[in-house]
Amino acid sequence: MFEKTESFCNASYDIIVTDSRTGKTKEKGALMKYWDIFESELVGPIQIICDEEGILGLEFGSEAPKEGLKKSTDLIKKTVLQLNEYLIGERTEFDLPLKPEGTAFQGMGGTLHHSLRTDKKL
Repeated sequence: MFEKTESFCNASYDIIVTDSRTGKTKEKGALMKYWDIFESELVGPIQIICDEEGILGLEFGSEAPKEGLKKSTDLIKKTVLQLNEYLIGERTEFDLPLKPEGTAFQGMGGTLHHSLRTDKKL
C-alpha cells in the first residue's frame, strides 16, 4: 500500500507516495515526472523530461527542473540513444512516445503557426 513520505513535493500536487513493498514513488493522483541530462559533445547538455507515458519535453542546458526526480528511466535511455544517433547522422526519424506539456492556447499556437506558414485555414 502507498504511504505518505516527506521526501519530495511540488507545486502541482500535495504529496509523493511510496509503495512500501516495491519502493516505487509517485505523485498522488498523477504520473511521476523524471528527468536527466544528456551531455552532447555536439550541442551541449540537453535536459530530457518524461513520465511513465511519454517524453514531456527537451530543453537545452543543465539546470535542474523545478519538479520531478532525477532518474535515467528506460524511456530516457532510449531517448538519449536516439538523440545521439540523430546527432551523428545515423537516424532521421524518432520512435518515441511524445506527450508535450502546455496549455490549450499553446497547442493552438502551434496549429496557428503551421497554418500561417502553409497558407492553410484552421
